[in-house]
Amino acid sequence: MTITLELPHDIEPRLEALAAARGLAPTECLVQVVRDALANGAQPHGAPVPASGSAMKERAFRLPTAEDEAETLALLQEWRAEGPITDPEQLRQAEAELDDLLEAISERRRIAGAGLL
Repeated sequence: MTITLELPHDIEPRLEALAAARGLAPTECLVQVVRDALANGAQPHGAPVPASGSAMKERAFRLPTAEDEAETLALLQEWRAEGPITDPEQLRQAEAELDDLLEAISERRRIAGAGLL
């Protein structure tokens, strides 16, 4: 199906930021957001859309393994050893990456109907 949308000016930069954070083109990101919303039962008036069996499988998640946790701890220790960022350009880039991450997390929470960060 082909749909042409005129996005409000406030949504366009947010979609572009989310797409960049996910490494996707904006149109691919929009398809992903719609797919996620439908898989999670989003409905304009609050009535859940029945999820198909495959959608239920896509929503399944696994708990982190001991190996996952060890890798995460090693990465955090590496970052701690690097010390604080003092270069203004690196600091600006880190803040932009954090903003992108928080936007991506907020988008997932918005899709799930949870409170935003």
